[in-house]
Amino acid sequence: MYRPYPELEIQWNPDYTNFVLKCPWVSIEVEVDPSDRENVLSQLHSGFAPEFLEFFSDYPISYFRPRALPEFAIQTLDFSWGRSSWPADQILEQSEIPGADGLYDPQTAYGLIRRQRLIRESSAKSTLGVYSELGQLLDQNEAAFLQVAREILRQTYHVTSQCDFALAPASLASPLDSKKINSYRRSELGHDRLVLRSLNELGVRKSQLSEVMILPETARSMELLREAAQHHPLAFCCLVGLFEGESFSKSDPLADLLARSSRPKAAEGIQKHFEINRDGNHAQIGESFVKDLGPVSEEAIRSAIFMTEEAVALGVALNDHFVRKVRSC
Repeated sequence: MYRPYPELEIQWNPDYTNFVLKCPWVSIEVEVDPSDRENVLSQLHSGFAPEFLEFFSDYPISYFRPRALPEFAIQTLDFSWGRSSWPADQILEQSEIPGADGLYDPQTAYGLIRRQRLIRESSAKSTLGVYSELGQLLDQNEAAFLQVAREILRQTYHVTSQCDFALAPASLASPLDSKKINSYRRSELGHDRLVLRSLNELGVRKSQLSEVMILPETARSMELLREAAQHHPLAFCCLVGLFEGESFSKSDPLADLLARSSRPKAAEGIQKHFEINRDGNHAQIGESFVKDLGPVSEEAIRSAIFMTEEAVALGVALNDHFVRKVRSC
C-alpha cells in the first residue's frame, strides 16, 4: 500500500480533463479520459488513494507503508555505519513494522530515504544550474565548453568502467536476489565503451584517459557503492537508486549540448547510454532490489541513511566543482 510524500500536490485544469502531479523534483501531466473521470475523482476524494499512487509508482512521489511481519519471508542482518544529519528517527518511526519490536520495513525506509535525497538534490543550486551554465559557456566559448565536457565525461567513464567491480559483491552471500543483481550487472556491461565513443569524438583516446583527472568525489562514490554491496544491502539498494537517478526527459542534457556544438557526434555515445537506462527503466532498479529484503534492524536503516547522505553530498560537491569550473572560464 502506497502513501504520498508530503510534498505531493495535484492541480486540475478548470474542466477536469487533465491534471498535474507535482513534487519539487518532478512534474507529471496526465490527461483524463471522460469515461475514467469519476473513478479518478473518487480515488482522490479523501486524499491520494493507494490504488491511485500505485498507478504512478514508477515516479518518485510516494513510498510503501510498513508491511506486517507475517508478510516477510526472511530477516535481514546488517552492520552499523556512522550517524547522519538526516531525520533518521522520523524515518525509523514511519518504517517500523507493527507489533515487531525493533524491526523495520526496508521498502518503506527506501522510499523515505529517497524522499530525503530528492529534497536535497532538487534544492542544490549546482544540481539545477550546471547544464544551464554549460549551455551559456557553449555559446560564449566553445573551446572551454568542450574541455569541461571532457572532464565530465571522464567522471562518467570512471563510473561506468568500475560499475561491475562495485556491484559484484552484492551477488555473493547477500540476502538480495542474486539473479536480479546479475541481470542488472549484465545490463550495465559495455556502457563504458559508449562513453568512450563520446570521449573519442572530443579527442580523448583510451590511452589518454590518465591525462584527464578523476575527481576525488567520483572515486569515493564508487568506493561507497562497493562498500554497500559488500556489507549493507539496504544502503546498496538506496545507492543504486541514487546512481540511476530519476530522469523523465527524452535525452541526456550533456548530449543535447554536445549536439549543438561543432562536435555533434560526441553526443551519440552518451545519448545511447541514456536511452538504454531509460528504456530499461533503470530508475526503478533500486526499488526492485529492496522488495527482496526481509525486515531490517535500526542499524541497517541508519547505515543506509548515512551512506546515502554521503553519496548525495559527493554528487552535490561534484556539481559545485563543475559550476566553479565553468564560471572560471
